[in-house]
Amino acid sequence: MIQEKLNSYLAFVETGEILESYPAAEGRSIKLVVICQFEPDEEGARFLSLRREVIKNAGLDFGYRVENI
Repeated sequence: MIQEKLNSYLAFVETGEILESYPAAEGRSIKLVVICQFEPDEEGARFLSLRREVIKNAGLDFGYRVENI
C-alpha cells in the first residue's frame, strides 16, 4: 500500500501535475515523508531505505519519522 502511494506521489511530481495544483512549488525542493505510528521493523526499514534511493534518483528527497498518534 505504501509503495502504491509513493508511486502516486512520484507521478504527481514527475508529470508536472504538482505545478498545476501548486504553482508556488516551481523551483522548490520536494521531500516525501512517510509518517509511521511505530518504528519500522528490519524489513520495513529495508523497504524504506530502498525507496529512498529510488526517490532520490528521481530528484526528490525522502524520509520517514515515527509519530505516536
